[in-house]
Amino acid sequence: MKQPRKGKKVETRFLVEVFTLSAAGAQERTALGAETRFELEVDGEPISLATDIETDGDVAVSKLEIANFPAGLEPGWHRFLGRWYDEGALVLSTDRTIQFIG
Repeated sequence: MKQPRKGKKVETRFLVEVFTLSAAGAQERTALGAETRFELEVDGEPISLATDIETDGDVAVSKLEIANFPAGLEPGWHRFLGRWYDEGALVLSTDRTIQFIG
């Protein structure tokens, strides 16, 4: 298998799917607010997320946040920082460094 040159992106597509929150899991809540969300940074840069919202009529009841990396990332170590917000309040953050091999 041909190895990419240093600095060249790995051509392995991947995506990150994160379940934000379900109204069913929130105490006495029947809908998710607009400020209930997930944010992702990779190497200090914010990543644009697609949001898949499940509704019951006109009411949002769950959200799935999706980050797509169609071109992959360069070989080396990359820092992923995720933050979960419920009604605008930070409730959880996760910081992971992952090595990508070319």
